[in-house]
Amino acid sequence: MALSQSAVATDVWEPLHAAGVPTMWFQTSGQEIVLDTEKSFVLINPLTGLFGLPLSVADSENADKITFVVINVPQALEGLNALAPTILGDAGLDYDVVAIDPGTADMTAQMQQVVDGGAGVVQITGNDAFCIAALNGLSAAGYDGAITAVSQCITDATREAVPGDVLEGTFITSTVALKAQDDPTYQLYKAVIDTYGDDVTDVDNNTAMGAYTTMAALATSLTGITGDITQETVATTIHAMPESELPGGGGVKFQCNGSATAMLPAVCSNEWLRTTLDADGEPTDYEPVDSTDILPA
Repeated sequence: MALSQSAVATDVWEPLHAAGVPTMWFQTSGQEIVLDTEKSFVLINPLTGLFGLPLSVADSENADKITFVVINVPQALEGLNALAPTILGDAGLDYDVVAIDPGTADMTAQMQQVVDGGAGVVQITGNDAFCIAALNGLSAAGYDGAITAVSQCITDATREAVPGDVLEGTFITSTVALKAQDDPTYQLYKAVIDTYGDDVTDVDNNTAMGAYTTMAALATSLTGITGDITQETVATTIHAMPESELPGGGGVKFQCNGSATAMLPAVCSNEWLRTTLDADGEPTDYEPVDSTDILPA
């Protein structure tokens, strides 16, 4: 089973895992999934987006404090609360976590507290509606530091609702080279969609490209499989795959043999893409980044 991402990943995974079905995920933070050593495979380390981007920006911007503005749901807060003391402590950075309930339309008051707290980097994690309120709240509060966000923050709705001068310069983490016209992995994605995707209406969307990446990565990991196709031979072949280029990944490499991090054995890569937005809210140049040195081993 291949799945891009889901808000109920663990609920989907449990019956499949109990039946012995191998699963491959574009990204998930479900604890039982990322800890599985047998038949679960997660293409991108969920900690890269949560910690890799803001820490890399704090380093480049000489900031000494990160404030995490996070949608108040367990899936978003579980890993952050468990690992932030270690990861941020090892990096010598102060941090705050500001959890805000879904559906909060005006975050000006909360963002004023963020500004008053002296954050040099603000990391926003949530869906587009949540991020719109956070970005506009930071602007209203007069925040002038660096802003980082997960790629799910930026949609057409965000581009319409947030002024260009707020979006411009925002750092985004991405696991696909979305709209990177000169990138060969994006060009192949577009060629596949043009040939086979007549019913795909939103091609330049992280969800659509993430689904492609997951399916194509599964095919890549099974290259050369021989003999009977069973649950066991599929899992064994994926575990034995060589390091390969992640489809749509803009140069990111993956290998699902458990070597990326012993802490999360199902994870296939610590690499990810970093970019900044222009005034139209579109990504500029993508830069592959390896978070191995800043994440727990």
